[in-house]
Amino acid sequence: MASITWRGKNGDNVLIQFLDKNGRKRGVSLTKMNKKTAAAALDAIEKINDANIRGSLLDRKSQGWLEEQGEVVLKKLAKVELIEARVSKTLGEFIEEHLKSMVGKSGKGWKPQTLVRHEITKTHLLAYFKPNTPLASITEADADAFARHLQNDVPTMKANSTRYKHISNVKTYFRAAVRHRLISNNPFESVRLPKRGKKRYFYVKPEIAEAVLEACPSNQWKLVFALARYGGVRTPSEIENLKWGDIKWAKNRMLIHSPKTEHHEGRDKRNVPLWDELRVILDAEWESLTDEQRQNKDDVYVVTIGRKGGTVSAAYLRGRMRKIIENAGFVPWPKVFQNCRSTRQTELSAIEPAHKVCRWLGNSEKIFQEHYDQETDEEFDQAVKIITSPKVMPSDAQPKPPSELLDLEVMQKLMTQFEEVLGNDKKSVLAEIREILTSPDASQDCSTTPKEIVTRVGVEPYLTGLKDR
Repeated sequence: MASITWRGKNGDNVLIQFLDKNGRKRGVSLTKMNKKTAAAALDAIEKINDANIRGSLLDRKSQGWLEEQGEVVLKKLAKVELIEARVSKTLGEFIEEHLKSMVGKSGKGWKPQTLVRHEITKTHLLAYFKPNTPLASITEADADAFARHLQNDVPTMKANSTRYKHISNVKTYFRAAVRHRLISNNPFESVRLPKRGKKRYFYVKPEIAEAVLEACPSNQWKLVFALARYGGVRTPSEIENLKWGDIKWAKNRMLIHSPKTEHHEGRDKRNVPLWDELRVILDAEWESLTDEQRQNKDDVYVVTIGRKGGTVSAAYLRGRMRKIIENAGFVPWPKVFQNCRSTRQTELSAIEPAHKVCRWLGNSEKIFQEHYDQETDEEFDQAVKIITSPKVMPSDAQPKPPSELLDLEVMQKLMTQFEEVLGNDKKSVLAEIREILTSPDASQDCSTTPKEIVTRVGVEPYLTGLKDR
């Protein structure tokens, strides 16, 4: 059991004493405490010591208390061997080690292009804080100042989407430092990410897509565009490994290998339907292959343009496609291929369940809603059709009988359920209702409806023993 002693002139300092795992009497002095914080500290230190003695895991509440403490308190706890002393690292040392640890472990680490983006983040971070800055010395105020620096002082960071990426990267670095117990809390956790506007979104309408396809100089370029616009395939990461053996003609699908999601279990590849718009272009390209290429289809790439040493150049495809879009008579939209993929997912989600579309395109519903979903003119047109003012029936029009207005199969099921609830003595009432609903001569005029039907059977089932309502 630990004990607590109040000390100091103002009575706000405490000494918490305990017997450690070796039976030695140890003490931790804490300052500026009140009854509530002192009681929490006493409870946590007692449980930490008990976990050390038993060799057991620390409970969640005490672990949370540890994570809330600053460096001064943690050093005092380490001095009396309640916790392990933290290794003091500089920002530069930690960032270098972290980036190295994230690259290529069994092919599941960051891809080269991802590492390039993180190197840019590292450059800006170390230019502002300096490499020899102690990691634990960076505060929340410093984090806010860094975010303002990117926005106000770095010309390449004016776009919200660019700052969003780099601040997100920094947040992940410091979360890793917390997990490795190098710091007690993440100073960047409360930094607000910039809002990414809709300017980067562009809905590639079918008529635009058709015009771009017409402007493509070869079927290979049509294929590059169609895979993104009609297949929703990530370009170029998912098209560079696509081979003709992955096209399952008989099953009307293609197998897509996804480098971006391969580090997630079971998400290294996925099946994508061969929609008609895509299949017709694949068919044309297949017909152009030689007999030898068809026999060795498992080794022949579907997309052959823009290849350098087995990989497809993103800059080359993007630059040429922008020229093709201009030749089609349009201003090239931002994120040429990503917006094609975004358009396809938005298009499909309007007619298919979202979870199916996400499975085909290789993302989650959360990611779709945050980064892919776009507003379309068709959505608003449909909304106007659904929510309309009531139509006035012409005076000479004849009202339709309920048999034409209601789904009789559904009504038959409802009648069966009512019979089970009401019992046999009320079947005569239900028979009258059924006769009225199915009668070809019945009209919307309810003046001939038997009085007892209206009074005895309303919204709720009529129950024996209750008076007429």
